[in-house]
Amino acid sequence: MSLRWWAVFLVLVGALPAPGEATTPLPDRRAVPLLVSQSGNLRKYGTGVVVGPDVILTARHVLGQNIQILLPQSPTPGRPACGTRYEGLAVVKARLPRGTPRYRLSSRVPAVGQRVTVAGYPLRRWRVATGRVTRIIHSARLSGRVVRATMIVFTPALDYGASGAPLLDGRGQVAGITLASNRQANYSIALPVATGLGACRRFIP
Repeated sequence: MSLRWWAVFLVLVGALPAPGEATTPLPDRRAVPLLVSQSGNLRKYGTGVVVGPDVILTARHVLGQNIQILLPQSPTPGRPACGTRYEGLAVVKARLPRGTPRYRLSSRVPAVGQRVTVAGYPLRRWRVATGRVTRIIHSARLSGRVVRATMIVFTPALDYGASGAPLLDGRGQVAGITLASNRQANYSIALPVATGLGACRRFIP
């Protein structure tokens, strides 16, 4: 499987639950910030998810310098605290507004066929997409580099801008963080938090 990193934009996609399948709670925008930073002359945009009182989880490649955390309550500066070496996750620390809700991390990798929800900011506007896990893989070529880790392949394919968006399971917990997408083949890839945090887990309460 070969694809390259994307800062992907979400598209609004509807999906009906299977008979007897629980409906995933709607994502809480107050805990899913837009991340803005600088990389030279380039302004970078991505999505993150609040997982602690001052902790945001995102994709490592969306971060540059002068990170700003944009939540509905108010903007606040952030700083990188940890990044996984190969898998591509990052922890950002920030003094978040009082009362900011947080998401729980799932301890399980979602199963093939499981319904999932993703939320983020296409064109810096809030969007929610739903789909299903289609495969679990253990290596992929990303930007010309082979990454060997458990990864979640899911639909739909996501457009430019949604890297770092949380992949939510049927309980509304963060099962993964979106890393990449292949629009022609109609799939996206997320790294499961149950196996991909490595040393960064110590920053998450």
